[in-house]
Amino acid sequence: MATLTWADLANFITEAHSKEGARPNPDLYLTLANEALGIISRQTEIMDGASWSNAQGGELSLSGASCLLPGDVLRITRVEWDGGKLDRMSEEELDAHCPGWRTATGIPTAFCVKGARLIVDCTPSGSVQGKLVIRGVGTLPPLSDDPAAENPLVSFPEDLQRAPAFYVLRELPVDPNDQRQVLRQATYHPRWEQARPALVSAIEQRKFERFKF
Repeated sequence: MATLTWADLANFITEAHSKEGARPNPDLYLTLANEALGIISRQTEIMDGASWSNAQGGELSLSGASCLLPGDVLRITRVEWDGGKLDRMSEEELDAHCPGWRTATGIPTAFCVKGARLIVDCTPSGSVQGKLVIRGVGTLPPLSDDPAAENPLVSFPEDLQRAPAFYVLRELPVDPNDQRQVLRQATYHPRWEQARPALVSAIEQRKFERFKF
């Protein structure tokens, strides 16, 4: 079986949704399908070799001593400055061990995370482009209407590639007085609940095989 695409999932969802007399809502379908990918990404950490940088065209934009973390950063495992690893500290530890760090300039040696921002222990001096790299766990690339976009479903076993569609059909609004909508949710709720742990298990097994000697 060839790898499914978003167009295949959208057709599957539209056909199932239309059976209850609903008008197709492709924007909502896509939003919910990518929500499902976010759930799968968090539960499997499938994108555990992701990286982000402030190189030209990169995802990070350093302003002074901080940058906004991209929305697809789930977990940080390492931060580098010009190839060297930075120590991770809390803001309180930086205050205790690096007095004056908030106004210092120089070469960063440590960082902290505060809310959605990553902060290094000084404002870097000199050229900064391409020197900041974050490594960690990211999210799967989103499903997209663009046929040239990266397809996240290539990471799924063939028999589980419809899982995001099951989630969409479960999450679409349900009028409790409309038996067709109630039946649709009753049908796809268990299909998602079966597919999700199966997908997690399959991805975890692949990761185990990758590191097995």
